[in-house]
Amino acid sequence: MDSVLIIGGTRFIGRFLVEEFLGAGYDVTLFNRGKHPNPFADRDGVNHIAGDRKSWVSIGEAV
Repeated sequence: MDSVLIIGGTRFIGRFLVEEFLGAGYDVTLFNRGKHPNPFADRDGVNHIAGDRKSWVSIGEAV
């Protein structure tokens, strides 16, 4: 199965992206600060990683 990493994903455009990728059969990983509730917490095929998008170390851990 294909997978995609979305930086952000819990707010406006990100929510639509997650739904589109899930509908296309992708596994989705959300990478964000964790400051907003994860609207996909109970969805199969969605993983969440909290981290700092400005930190290459955090991003490296996500991929």
